[in-house]
Amino acid sequence: VELDANSTATRFGVSTQFYKTDGTSPVSPDITWSAPVVGTNYKHAFSYKASDYAGVRSGSALQSAAYPLTTSPITHIRIGSEPSAAFLNGHIRKVAYYPKRLPNATLEALTA
Repeated sequence: VELDANSTATRFGVSTQFYKTDGTSPVSPDITWSAPVVGTNYKHAFSYKASDYAGVRSGSALQSAAYPLTTSPITHIRIGSEPSAAFLNGHIRKVAYYPKRLPNATLEALTA
């Protein structure tokens, strides 16, 4: 899942990592998870605001970081693909977007 304000400078997303681009390439992620296992279902939850983001995968320990994010209003949500034509090879059962920074405890509960 990728979100942006129609600009690569504001793009961020979640897959096996929470990443942000600087306009030309992904910035080294501060939040990473192990590679997915074929046939395993995962739940991801991440939340952000300027310089404050956190993520959880399938009830694992919450990870957080303070890398500065541009928090322009989101105008695009890409589910299962990205502009470079990299497509998901699997299924997405559900996506929910909350337009605010959720508390860390909520992120953990959503993936438990």
